[in-house]
Amino acid sequence: MALLTTDPLHRPPPRGEKLMGLSRSTLYLAVARGDLAPPEVIGLRAVAWRESALLAYKKKMADRPRRKPIEAMAAARAKREAQLA
Repeated sequence: MALLTTDPLHRPPPRGEKLMGLSRSTLYLAVARGDLAPPEVIGLRAVAWRESALLAYKKKMADRPRRKPIEAMAAARAKREAQLA
C-alpha cells in the first residue's frame, strides 16, 4: 500500500537535478556528512529524496557563512606551509 503524502519525491540527477543543481556524488557526500537526510528507496535500484529534505538542505547551504576566496586561499597556503615546516 502506498503512503499518500503532499511531499513529492525527487530522483537524483539527471532527473532530480532541476530542483537542486547538484550532482549525485554531491548529494551522497551531503548524506555522509549528515547535512542531508538519506534518500528513500522507491524500487529495487531506485532512490529519491523528499522535496522538503532537499529544500531544507538548500536553505542550510544558503545560510552558512562563506569565506572570501582570497581568505580561503591564504588559509590553505598557511596550512600547507605549516605541514612542510
